[in-house]
Amino acid sequence: MATLTGKYYDAASGRVMDSGKTDPPDIAIGFRYEMGTGEYRYYWYLKGTFTGGTEEATTRTDDVDEKTYELTYTAIVTTYEWTVNGETTGQKRQFGDTTDDAFDPTGWFLQVQTPDTTSAPSAIALSSIVPADDATGVLITSTIVLTFNNKIASGYVTVASAAGVIVANTQAYNTAGKILTITPTSSLSAGTTYVVTVAGITDVYGQVLTTTVKNFTTAS
Repeated sequence: MATLTGKYYDAASGRVMDSGKTDPPDIAIGFRYEMGTGEYRYYWYLKGTFTGGTEEATTRTDDVDEKTYELTYTAIVTTYEWTVNGETTGQKRQFGDTTDDAFDPTGWFLQVQTPDTTSAPSAIALSSIVPADDATGVLITSTIVLTFNNKIASGYVTVASAAGVIVANTQAYNTAGKILTITPTSSLSAGTTYVVTVAGITDVYGQVLTTTVKNFTTAS
């Protein structure tokens, strides 16, 4: 429950670290309810946050004193948009009924159900980078272009010389959100090795790319 409401849970000590800041993560939630005997409606809310209620303090006794703690889930519309019935828009929920002959509940809770996911999304990956890893003779006026296989939701790529000097730059994704172009604000130094660190990149499915490091060397 701690992680649902934005708090840190230390498994080793069993303690919850509460900074007092309310910053719960976005979470998808799926459930079903029974409409009739053997008939169900299956739901997926694609994005939302949990907030907690109040906790009651009681004097410790030898008896079991059962308490309930309410969590409120607030669903929000996704940033990512799908084309549904000719309209491109975000989505709040998806559901299906077992009363519909076309509905198959098998595997419904194995993945978040979205308009275009009849199978699990591809694992996030860096498909390519230009200049290529270990490239030499790179022009000092070059831009750096990274291509990912899924649309990216957040993250930042750093560029620095091998000596650790950060390269000031601007970064922009294409309309599909898969190609990131990094443009240094001034020309790179000649005959210098640069390191491109890809860390914290998260796609629209919530998958985080493993930290990846590439390098190239400019022409003398």
